[in-house]
Amino acid sequence: NQLDGKRAGPRRMKTIGVLGNPLTDGVADALTRLLSAAEANDLTLQVGSDLREFVPRDVPELPGEAGKLDLLVTLGGDGTLLRGARYAAPAGVPIFGINLGQLGFLTSVAVEELAKSASATVNATSLLPQTTSANG
Repeated sequence: NQLDGKRAGPRRMKTIGVLGNPLTDGVADALTRLLSAAEANDLTLQVGSDLREFVPRDVPELPGEAGKLDLLVTLGGDGTLLRGARYAAPAGVPIFGINLGQLGFLTSVAVEELAKSASATVNATSLLPQTTSANG
């Protein structure tokens, strides 16, 4: 399809938001790995206010609404993923959950797999058509 002479289709992922539980062991390490993966893939990270202490000052803070994000990453457990879902769902932003605990039913990617999984997710998500909700 073409609109106004421009090719319609998937757009490149550029901006990733990060929500996390600052009290969870390993959140600082996960953020370091995520920052490296973002830099390697030419992506911009925005972090929740509760994670500011773990990132350089030049990393922007998450906006009040998720509409400008291409992906939301959650760092923690299932509770953190559900908090992220409440934030991202109104804008239809996909969520990628990183499990920092022992057991995760919703967050199945371990921090050791972060770089590989993040790269695969970014590449796969950038090829998906835009949707309005997880139910649609």
